[in-house]
Amino acid sequence: MSTLTESVLAVDSENRPLMLEKGGYDTWQSHMLLYIKGRENGQMLLDLIFLVPFQFIDITIPTNEETRRVAKKRMQTLADLTPKEKTRIGCDIKAAKIILQGLPNDIYTLLNHKTKAYDIWYRLKELMKGT
Repeated sequence: MSTLTESVLAVDSENRPLMLEKGGYDTWQSHMLLYIKGRENGQMLLDLIFLVPFQFIDITIPTNEETRRVAKKRMQTLADLTPKEKTRIGCDIKAAKIILQGLPNDIYTLLNHKTKAYDIWYRLKELMKGT
């Protein structure tokens, strides 16, 4: 029979990722990847961590034939994106949030300015080398 504390910890482990502990980066990384993979859109979340994240690009506004204006460029906005691209952006935010939730405050403060899961993951890996 499990205690109330064990039951709470078991439920919490489904809702929160494992917290990184000093000297336990390899174990944490393994747990974190499994945790992320088990979330909704898990494979997309992992892809955004290991592959280059979605980037907004400059788009060309077609020329107006009547006025013979030269085409203009502008930065892509959310309104320009396909539903799949919007899902990717949401997943990048979700992946970043999951990773940051698993960090103690001293490490979190070194990474919380980063917004892309890819950037957070690789910077954390660099920080944890040799620990």
